[in-house]
Formats: sequence, C-alpha cells, structure tokens
Amino acid sequence: MAAYGNRVKILQFYARDREVLPGGSSLICYGVVNAKELKLDPPVEKVWPAVSRCFNVQPVGNTRYKLTAVGTDHAIVSESVEIIVKP
Repeated sequence: MAAYGNRVKILQFYARDREVLPGGSSLICYGVVNAKELKLDPPVEKVWPAVSRCFNVQPVGNTRYKLTAVGTDHAIVSESVEIIVKP
C-alpha cells in the first residue's frame, strides 16, 4: 500500500456480468486504499473501505453504479460501472 502514499485510490470497481436477463443478478466488486469513507449510488448495499470486497446486485433495469471514495486528506475519486438488463 505504501506505493500509493496517502492518496485515496480506487484499485478496482467492476461488475462480473455487465449484461443480465430480467430478474438476474451480478456481482459488483471494489477495492480502495487510503479511503476514510465510501458511497455507492444507487445505495443498494452498505460499502466501507476495503482492499477487496464483492456483493450481489439485482437491477430491475439498466443501472449505472457509482462508487465515490473520500480520502483522509478529503480528496474525492469516483468510478462507475453500468449493468444492462437485456430483454
């Protein structure tokens, strides 16, 4: 972790399946360093700073998930991933 200094960084943020059928689910995984706070929008799962963590989502329609991390120095970084619900 020392390679990042004190800067907040999102190491990973991805969906296992970027396309799902109606009623289907996908796994979203993230990893952050030097974050004091995380926010997921839309808020489907409680998130907290972790180097590696995954959780299930079951979107009812096309959904863009945005992960925002706030560093100990109050710097803010974010990344997004979209899951498409195919008809």
